This record gives sequence, C-alpha cells and structure tokens, in this order.
Amino acid sequence: MTMRFLNTAFILLWQALLLPWTTEPSIAQNYPTKPLTVKVAFPAGGPADVSIRAANVVLERHLGKPIVTENIPGANGSIAVTAV
Repeated sequence: MTMRFLNTAFILLWQALLLPWTTEPSIAQNYPTKPLTVKVAFPAGGPADVSIRAANVVLERHLGKPIVTENIPGANGSIAVTAV
C-alpha cells in the first residue's frame, strides 16, 4: 500500500512540475514566412513552364504569398533536383 501511495505521489508531483511548461500556448508563425520558389526542370517558355506559372497564380491567391518560378534546364532534370 505504501508503494502504491509513493508511486501515485510521484506521478502527481511530476505532473505538477511538468504541466506548467507544457500547457503554455506557443506562438506559431504563419506558413510560409518567405516567398515560395518553384524550380522547373525545363527551359522558359515551354509547355511545362507555362502550366507552372498558371498554377502559381492560383496558389498566390490562396496562400497570399508571392511565388517565384525558377527555370533550371539541363541534364534531364538532374540540375533542378540538385538545386532543390
């Protein structure tokens, strides 16, 4: 019985000490905090670039942040993947 009481007391004490730090509200930043960059693995002016830029207009409206499109052609997309 005393062991059970000591275990209960220990748990309650631990919660009393730990609880004030875990219940404080955290201040979260709005996502995204910086402009988003979309890297396109094809040259500018092609069909992939045009469709990405059209999609960026819709994303900018919904997110409220600017989106930058960066074209990185070459090496079958390996350069763009490395840049990401």
